[in-house]
Amino acid sequence: MVGGSLRKLHLTLIAFGSALCLVTASSAQETSWAKLRDQASQLHQQGKYADAAEVAQEALKAAERTFGTQHLNVAKSLEILSVLYFAQGKMAEAEPLAKRALSIVEEEKGKEHLDTATAVKILGGIYMMQGRYDAAEPLLKRALVISERTIGPGHPETAKHLGNLGGLYLARGKRFKAERYLKRALAIWDKEANPDPVYGVTSMTNLAEVYARKGKYDEAERLYQRGLAVRERAFGKDHPQVADVLRNYGAFLHKAGKGREAVSVEERLKNIQSKDSRSQRPGNRP
Repeated sequence: MVGGSLRKLHLTLIAFGSALCLVTASSAQETSWAKLRDQASQLHQQGKYADAAEVAQEALKAAERTFGTQHLNVAKSLEILSVLYFAQGKMAEAEPLAKRALSIVEEEKGKEHLDTATAVKILGGIYMMQGRYDAAEPLLKRALVISERTIGPGHPETAKHLGNLGGLYLARGKRFKAERYLKRALAIWDKEANPDPVYGVTSMTNLAEVYARKGKYDEAERLYQRGLAVRERAFGKDHPQVADVLRNYGAFLHKAGKGREAVSVEERLKNIQSKDSRSQRPGNRP
């Protein structure tokens, strides 16, 4: 299920909360940009990625007009738009935006800053989704090293990078490396009262896939069920991020010989996808 692994990695890249620090808006133009940015973020949280991308395009234009083309707030807008394209599978559109964002952040913050790690992670994830694993691996490793040096090996932000590398190795079929990184990530999330519903759950479901490949079906199913419960609490039962867990959980249930349960999960997935398709039609932006 390499495709499932790739899909799950993209979920590790679309949480805006981990993006670079912002310069505070003050003028009317800056306030206008901030409102567009926040609107895009709100639509993203609702799972309305296409609508969010349209707003993010306007936010990028506003940022360039207001701050100039090399400003950190422009980099923020570039990151937001790139991960929204990423979420829709539009890698050709996402890649140049991510590269430009990384160039700005490195110039303004330096090559070892935590914000640089975020920009590096996004570009590495795009390369992975394109199947460019040799290009993705050094970037994801670089992001991890920056995080470990900056905030420590046990920080939740570091867990995100560990999970990304675990996802990469799972996609490459390097099961033992994947398991090692994913267990490290999950050990950090287990110490949190509320594991991150994007990054933490991705580590859970990727590790579940590792266990399934080893025939450890009981352990795998517990992780899928745990991840599903965390996402449902965070996003609601009909969110696209819940659908991502259901997609992989259903495939696992078939593999485990639980056809009846798999059909039930897949029916629920179809219902979510139907609702999501209707919500993305033009004119449905709130």
